[in-house]
Parts: sequence; C-alpha cells; structure tokens
Amino acid sequence: MKKIEEYEILNHGVENSQYFQGCGTAYTEFTDKATGIGNTYSEALDDALESLAQNDWDVSTIDEQEEKPAKEETCEDVLGEESAEDTYWYVSVRVK
Repeated sequence: MKKIEEYEILNHGVENSQYFQGCGTAYTEFTDKATGIGNTYSEALDDALESLAQNDWDVSTIDEQEEKPAKEETCEDVLGEESAEDTYWYVSVRVK
C-alpha cells in the first residue's frame, strides 16, 4: 500500500457531465489523482477516495472534513428544480 505524503481536495461543485473539464496532476507536485461524482459533496468525495484506495493508496490519513461545506447540499438544492440530467457533484483528490 502506498503511503500518502501530501494531498489536496478540490471541490469542483455541480457540473453537467458534458462540461466538466476534469482534473489532472500536470504542473503540480502531485503524482496521482482521482475524481469522484455523486449527488452531494460527501458522496463525490467518498467515490474519489474509493478510487484512490483501489489504486493501492492508503486513504486513512485523509481528513474528509477538511474541505467539507458547512451545509450539505444536493445537486437539486444548488440548481433548483431545473437541474438537468447528467448533472453531478465533482470532487478530486490529488496525492503524492
């Protein structure tokens, strides 16, 4: 299992899947990343951490509360009733 020396949590917010630009590690000090999606910030973060764990990273040292919004909202809360299909909350975690 790979030990995480440093990490960064990026809350991209709510985006339509057609317009999400993605996240990478180019021009950063990080060596790997995972992006998760969900109906809330917490679901998206859990998805990203699960992806990192599947790639043999020890995610137990990541503080999940670090960037968590004060109020947990869903995509529908943010966009209202007009929320489009294929709209998700995106969160990336970069590690090294």
